[in-house]
Amino acid sequence: MHFPMSSYKFPITTVRMNKMRVNKMQKDYLVTIIIPVYNVEKYIDACLSSAENQTHKNLEIIVIDDCGKDNSIKIVEEHAEKDSRIKIIYQPQNMGQGAGRNRALEITTGDYIVFLDADDTLPLDAVELLLGRILETKSEISIGRMLWNKEHKCFAVEYIDALVNGYLTETGKLRYIEPHKYMLGGPCAKIYDAKWMLNCDIDFAEGCFWEDMVFTLKSWIEAENISVLDAYVYFRTERDDESNPSTTQSYGKKKYVDRDQIFDIFCEYLSKKQQEKIVSAVECRVLINRLMNTTKNIVPMADADIKDWVQEWYKEHLDRCEEKIRSLGWEA
Repeated sequence: MHFPMSSYKFPITTVRMNKMRVNKMQKDYLVTIIIPVYNVEKYIDACLSSAENQTHKNLEIIVIDDCGKDNSIKIVEEHAEKDSRIKIIYQPQNMGQGAGRNRALEITTGDYIVFLDADDTLPLDAVELLLGRILETKSEISIGRMLWNKEHKCFAVEYIDALVNGYLTETGKLRYIEPHKYMLGGPCAKIYDAKWMLNCDIDFAEGCFWEDMVFTLKSWIEAENISVLDAYVYFRTERDDESNPSTTQSYGKKKYVDRDQIFDIFCEYLSKKQQEKIVSAVECRVLINRLMNTTKNIVPMADADIKDWVQEWYKEHLDRCEEKIRSLGWEA
């Protein structure tokens, strides 16, 4: 696979101009790239190559072996023999992305953290640009744009572009974002301040799908400053292997049942933050409504053999959610 030497850019050119005014010792900051690996032998070589060949060289690349059944980890080990920056965590059993990423966060020594899925790739200057932006703005998180890589063609991920466009300001730095504008997607195409993340106990849910929604909720509530980078810094791959779809391409029963667990985690966390007077009851309701709307949106995406089951599950899920909302005093 060919990796472009620079990220795709919008006409706005302030990113590169401003980057030259960032701390001249930017190269000295250690950036950790965290990559969970599970049955991705078709993609992992390209993924690792895109990380290893970043223009920012001061990297720690942590790969989590989540006990897949293919040759993925053998490919990783081959890369690790040639590149000492690669560290491998061997999980005792398949534990999912949330547990793997949390384990990596426990051992990271980086100043900043980037998350990369094992079937995706980074433009070769992605880390350099993201690091420059977060240093320049002194923010806890910096967000870039994402491209779909489909059939060797690149397309903008429209919902992310729309969100980033809405966040763009004259300085590219955000403060006090209203909950209805929180980005509750995944952790990729972003860079995070590692010390801040660890101090705030920001982590992923474990043992379930949608673990990244918990991580992003905590990130957006805990962050005081979030900056925007007007450049594409991430290539999302759409798998073309029907026998091995990604977690975003298949919707079985567990994916829906786990929404109950995610709802409970949201409620517990938001209730705690309400008691700490970090968020109000109205803001809690807005965020819970957003979670419930995303659940509604995935109901039609159920695999063909469980569509009737999902309809019944969804009715029970709604009743359960409304009862919990009433108990917490978050009614509309």
